[in-house]
Formats: sequence, structure tokens, C-alpha cells
Amino acid sequence: MPGSKPEELSLLEEIRLLSIPETDWSWLACAIDGEGNIKVYHARGHYYQASFRIFNTNRSFIEKAASLTLENVKGKSGDTPLRTKTCWYIQVARVHKLLYILKKVLPYLIIKKRLAELVIRFCEVRIGNVHYTGDEEEIAKECVKAMAECRSKQNRYTKKEVGISVPIGV
Repeated sequence: MPGSKPEELSLLEEIRLLSIPETDWSWLACAIDGEGNIKVYHARGHYYQASFRIFNTNRSFIEKAASLTLENVKGKSGDTPLRTKTCWYIQVARVHKLLYILKKVLPYLIIKKRLAELVIRFCEVRIGNVHYTGDEEEIAKECVKAMAECRSKQNRYTKKEVGISVPIGV
């Protein structure tokens, strides 16, 4: 809720995260770039939440991501004709953990680097690590707008680069 203090990392979480080698951070960055999303979203009322998720139908892939993020694996069964396999995922939404992990993977991100920078900025304001002249809601709205622009640019680039064509009537 607005004004509430974000939950900090436990000592055990800090020790486990500090022991992760750089090669694993680069692997996690690749997983986020290829199979994940990073976002700030409007949760309820005037409250904004930041998170990243990694999705895949291969459970062992998600279990590796879960071991690096200290999160639990969740699953969503195939609920549409196009999605017949179970999709496994992890989500990191606790602000302190999100900030720590995104700062560790930032040097290795390529596709979602700008989105990570925006979420890092949001988390730092939320925690109170940086001074910001506006309020938390203003920075969240700014991040959401910048993220939409960033995604729009990524989509245009991808469609041009890959040459996606959709048949009429599909």
C-alpha cells in the first residue's frame, strides 16, 4: 500500500544472493531477455507495483531461474486451444529483491535493458534510496509511459527485422 515500507531482504536471502556467480547472473539476464517481462503496473487504487517474470514450458528451465531468484515455481495449465502445454513461471515482485537482482543482471541485458533501468529507478524511489521531487505515483506513471514507448519501439523493430506478415482474415 502507498506509504508502507517495502519488505527488506532477510539475512539468509542476502547471503544466498551474494553467493551467486557472475555466470549465473548472465544466464538469468538471458532468460529475462528471451523468456521474460519487466514492468511497472497499476495494481489497485493509486498503488503501483514493479516485477519481472520468466515463463517457459520447460519446468527445469524455470527451476534454474527459481533457484537464482529464490522464488517458487508456479504453473498455468493450457487453457486455450493454442496453449496446450503447462506454462511454468517465476515472478519477482518484492521491491528490495527486484532491485538487487535487476542491478546484478543489468550489464548483461540487451533487449530489456531500458525496461530494467526504468524499474530500477522506480524501486529506488519506492525504497527511498534516491531523492525524487515528485511522489511515487508520478514516477510510476512516468515509468509506465516510458515502458509503453519502449515496447512500441521494440515491437516495430522486431516486426521490421523479422518481416512478420499476417494473412488477411486470420
